Formats: sequence, structure tokens, C-alpha cells
Amino acid sequence: MTTKECSFCHYIYDEWFGDCRNGVPAGMAIEALAGTVCSRCGLQGVRHEPRANAPYAGLEAELYDQFAGKAGIVFARDWIMGTAAGFSQPPSVLELGTGTGRIAVELAQHGIRVCGVDRSPDMLKLAETKRNRVLKDRADTLELVEQDMLELELAGTFTHVLCPEGIIQHVTRMSEHRTVLGNIRKHLVPQGLLAVELLLPPAQASWKTVQRKVLPKDKIVYKHVEGETSLRRQIYRLTATYETFMQGLEQPRYRVERELALMTPKELVLLLESEGFEVVGLVENEGGSKPWSTVLPSGLDQVVSDLKTDETLETLEAEGRLGSTTLSYTPEAWRAGSFPVGTDTGMNAHAAATSFTILAKKR
Repeated sequence: MTTKECSFCHYIYDEWFGDCRNGVPAGMAIEALAGTVCSRCGLQGVRHEPRANAPYAGLEAELYDQFAGKAGIVFARDWIMGTAAGFSQPPSVLELGTGTGRIAVELAQHGIRVCGVDRSPDMLKLAETKRNRVLKDRADTLELVEQDMLELELAGTFTHVLCPEGIIQHVTRMSEHRTVLGNIRKHLVPQGLLAVELLLPPAQASWKTVQRKVLPKDKIVYKHVEGETSLRRQIYRLTATYETFMQGLEQPRYRVERELALMTPKELVLLLESEGFEVVGLVENEGGSKPWSTVLPSGLDQVVSDLKTDETLETLEAEGRLGSTTLSYTPEAWRAGSFPVGTDTGMNAHAAATSFTILAKKR
């Protein structure tokens, strides 16, 4: 990150914003502050350590699934199950940044052994709750490990590794990217497969997005994201603010700042190939859309169904009426989402992010 802390005097400096108290302009590198600002050490020597992004915690972790949605779940499942035949052993998956287990639990439900790694205790606690509720007596198919991907050290190897939702971009230095890819390679079987999702910010120097979610008990949550992109630093920074209302009354706000590496698919392809991987595919994750009902002629946006208030889909199926005017349940119809910046355009098409998934094989 561009935020650094002195290990001696604990002065914290953010290159992105400078230091208005001490008259330092925005964009000034910390090395230029030597001999100034602090009278004890003069900010000299090799003691200025970069501060990492904070782990997902609090309201950000609690609301993660609400805004991440189903993005990537079906893709990851189909990709793993579709390539499993190429290995002499059953598929096994390592997911870095597993978070709440959104993808990992889905894979484990299909009998795939998964190890989910995350450095956030709050997120892993939610994943554990979900694992116990959904998998029940098959909970041992999903192992949850609290570790940093920069210090990854696991006992086994895996046929597949997932890096969803721009997790590799949460470290911003090339040396850190190489370390992460080296750790991944160490935990892959020969010819093992890797999927890395890149999240590209909106194509603007500064941007804003807003998402809203209505929850039970008249709880409404607004997620505001304000971001800035720096081509010179190859970083984009965002501030996510969660505003919660209970029965119309505003609750305390929750705000977090993050920096992510600005990396294009071409750059990641070159980096992967330099670290012992062969790139075998690239997918842009775009969802479908339909015209807004407000622009459709009368009658085209009506949904006709004979499902009465006291009937269920099971009732219609038992009576042989399902399929006439009532649609059967399709659990995977909607896949929009993504985190921390939404890729679904909605009414802010100019402020939507773009995601790419690069598929690679260990040489």
C-alpha cells in the first residue's frame, strides 16, 4: 500500500494524501521526508514498513454475501468439474480469500475436497457457520485455515487453486505478487490448474457506486463506494461506506479504505508465464440483461402464473400442472455480484467494474 508506518516513532504516512498538518503535498514519496516531520528519527533509515489492507471485519464481513451475490460460483464449479477428468486423483481445491465460504461450500456440496484460506477471523467464522449448516455430516470436506497468502504453508497439494474477486490484487508490489504465485505453485500438483480473477475498476480517474439491500425487519443497507485510480502508481483506492437504517432510523456508519493493485490481464499473463505457469484461457465475466419494464409496451412485462397464495411448486408438480404457466425453480438463474466493486451495471453503467478470469496450468 501507499500507507507506511515508521517502526521507531510509529508515524503513519499516506503517500496518496500527503500530510496537510506538516505541509507535505499529496503524492510525495515517504523517502522525500527524510530529515523532516519527526524530531526523534527524522524518518531516516530502513524502518518504514508498508501497512497491509485490513482484514474484512465487522459489518463489512457481515454484509459480504449480501453484496457479493452469486458471482463466480457457477463458473468455478463448472470449471473444476469440467477439468477434473484430466487428473488421476479426485479433484481437490485450494481457495485463497475464501471469505464466507460462498464458493467453497458450493464445491464441497458436490463432493469436492476444498481447503479455504483467509486471514480474516470474522469471515472464517461466518464460513464455519455456513459449513455446519449446509454440509452437516459432510463438513469434513471443507477445511478452513486462517493464514496470509504471503506466508502460505499447508500440508498437502491440490489439483486446482482459485483466486477469486481480485484477491491477488490486495497486495500491491510485484515482489508480493511473485511470492503469492510461488506459494500457489508449491501447493499445486504437476499440471495443476489455477484460476485468477482480476477486478478492473471503472474506466475513470474517480468514480462512485451505490448498492442497496433490503433485509428482514425493515433493515435497509446502502453500500457507497468512492474510488480513485492512479495509472502512475498502478493502484486504485476505494472507500466503502455502509449506511444502515432500521425502520427509518439511521444506525452508526461503517467505513473502510482499501488499495488494490491495478493490473491488466496482459500483465498478469506475463507474470504467470514468468513464474512457471502456462496460460490456457481467459474469460470476461459479463452477465445478461433485459430491457427495463418502464420502456416496454403494456403487456410485455407481465408475469402470468396460476400459483395461488396457498400453493407451492411441489403442489403443482404433484398435480401435473407445473410447466403450463408456472416456471420451475431455477437456483442459478442470476449470477451478478462481485466485491468490493460491483460488476453489475444497473443504473450506473459508467461506474461498473470489469472482471477477467485468467486460467493457467503449472508447467
